[in-house]
Amino acid sequence: MTYQYSRDRGAGYIGSTLVPRLLEAGHKVTVVDNFLFKQATLNNCCHYDNFLPVKGDIRTERTMLPLLKTADVIIPLAALSVPRSAIWIPLARKRPTMMPLR
Repeated sequence: MTYQYSRDRGAGYIGSTLVPRLLEAGHKVTVVDNFLFKQATLNNCCHYDNFLPVKGDIRTERTMLPLLKTADVIIPLAALSVPRSAIWIPLARKRPTMMPLR
C-alpha cells in the first residue's frame, strides 16, 4: 500500500534524508518549503514521477489547503533549526510555526 505524504520544510536535513526513502518505497511525496536558504538538497528526487516540490509558506491557507485535501499522511517538521536564524530573521521568532486550519 502506498500513501500520499505531505512534508513541510522538506529541503532541510531530515527531509532531505526522509523524502528519498519514501519515494524509493513507492510513495507519493509533496514537499512544501520556502527554500529560504536556497538549498538544493532534493534535486536528486526530481526524476521521480511521485515527487512534487512546492515553494511556499506553510503558514498560509492558500498554500496548504489544496495540499491537505490530497494528503494521507502529514509530517510537520517546520522550524528554523539553526539557533542563529532568530538573529538573522527576527520576525521568525514572533510567528507561529504551525497555524490551525479549522
